[in-house]
Amino acid sequence: MNSGKLVLAEDETTDNVKWMFRMYLEGKGFDAIARTLTREGCPTPAQVIGKKNAGLYWQGTSIKKILTNPHYVGELVQGRQTTVSVTSKVREEIPREMQIITENAHQALISREDFEAVQQYMKGRKRQQAKPKAKKHLFTNYLFCADCGKGYVCGNYYKHGKHVCSQHSVKEKELIEVILTDIRSSAEMLNENEIMGRLEVKTVQARKQAEKQMQLLQRRIEKMKEQKTGLIRLLASGTIT
Repeated sequence: MNSGKLVLAEDETTDNVKWMFRMYLEGKGFDAIARTLTREGCPTPAQVIGKKNAGLYWQGTSIKKILTNPHYVGELVQGRQTTVSVTSKVREEIPREMQIITENAHQALISREDFEAVQQYMKGRKRQQAKPKAKKHLFTNYLFCADCGKGYVCGNYYKHGKHVCSQHSVKEKELIEVILTDIRSSAEMLNENEIMGRLEVKTVQARKQAEKQMQLLQRRIEKMKEQKTGLIRLLASGTIT
């Protein structure tokens, strides 16, 4: 920012933004661009501003935000998003005709032609790639890659490439069979009488605990009754009003 206007940073970030637009127009998708930037060691936006706990890897969502940001063509745009309600943090896009737009507010980094080409190309690709949501697998959020800690079908490899994690996966069918085998083995070793005995012991313990709690409450009630009787006597004798 200089005299109230945005100015181009004198570092590699400007070249990285131009590179993103070029790669997208060459046919690369958001995640592919993210993998390329990560592989080349380009700092993420969070790393550039020195944000605490900044991620090491570029994400496809970050690429999309940059490619759709009109600030790069010299426009100052306000009111691009709004919250759906005062009680929600969910945000939604505001139609362009309702946004506050100041053209040529600062030096452009991307040409208008390239920016519009990317937007049109993006719309076309979105129509072509429209497909049903992926099926949620049985072990999602329960099993994780032992090497990088991501999903049991390693998402880190598919998103960021082999320099982040190796290519490996486990078939869901094999996992199900292993778990079912363990369950069957455990079921065969169960002794019905032993289980019933344990349940009976727990029931007796719970009953004794409940009886103990009832006795404690009963004593408190009796004590309060005695206090009430004493107060009534004091009231009758005129000692208290």
